[in-house]
Amino acid sequence: MNIIRLSGGLGNQMFQYAFGRKISIQRNEKLMLDISAYNNYQLFKYGLDCYNIDCDKTNNRLLYNNKYFRKIFRIAASFGFNKLFKYFVEQKLFRFDKNVLNSKSNYFIGSWQSFKYFEDIKDIIANDFSLKATISLECSNMIHQMNASESISIHIRRGDYFSDKRTKKYHGILNLEYFDNALQFVTEKIDSPVIFIFSDDIKWVKENFYTEYPFQFIDKSFGGPEISIHMMTKCKHNIISNSSFSWWGAWLNQNPDKMVMAPKIWMRNNHSSPDLIPKEWNLL
Repeated sequence: MNIIRLSGGLGNQMFQYAFGRKISIQRNEKLMLDISAYNNYQLFKYGLDCYNIDCDKTNNRLLYNNKYFRKIFRIAASFGFNKLFKYFVEQKLFRFDKNVLNSKSNYFIGSWQSFKYFEDIKDIIANDFSLKATISLECSNMIHQMNASESISIHIRRGDYFSDKRTKKYHGILNLEYFDNALQFVTEKIDSPVIFIFSDDIKWVKENFYTEYPFQFIDKSFGGPEISIHMMTKCKHNIISNSSFSWWGAWLNQNPDKMVMAPKIWMRNNHSSPDLIPKEWNLL
């Protein structure tokens, strides 16, 4: 049994699941998700049950999920006793670590935000993240418009990046100049673009963002966050924020000719992972 501790919003959970799925396939063992962090989590809820994922889950707080245990682990490791805890691993760096895939650990804590962990099982991951429920007629009609046009999704992330002090300090918010420049880059290469704008703060976007091209706002009336990601994948091209949420919308996009625009700086203090953005994507 390989256990992955989930944390964060839906995009983070998708990275953690995909990493765990790779581990379990490689070892031919069962995957379990530890979702106990959501028992008292204020910002986000566990959200993967909307997908056709292949795993078990537990809501019971396990030993390795205890912050005091992890503190003891760090102290012990600093004195060279980390072998005592060989079945537990906590991500150290925000980048791909191939050694983790070959470890003997079976409980994993981290964000695991690199496509390199699971790029060789992309088809399996894409199938796992197919929706269980049938989409609404309104959503289906909007997707038809996306398929019939040179559609570009723009995801403007605000929400907790703006309202939560800790998250804002860690991530930072992209300015509108980034989105303007990204849109110009894409529209110079295609004809008759149609823009589909996604955000967790549509009211602010309506008041502050403008484009000369035909556009549609995608708000909560279409469904939950999984519907937004699903609709992003149906656009021909994607402009993403420094957010795992729109990262998945772009990565799961099956258009072979897609253009994806992503920010060079993913987090404040120039802290970015060289293993997060595929080389085919464009950085601004």
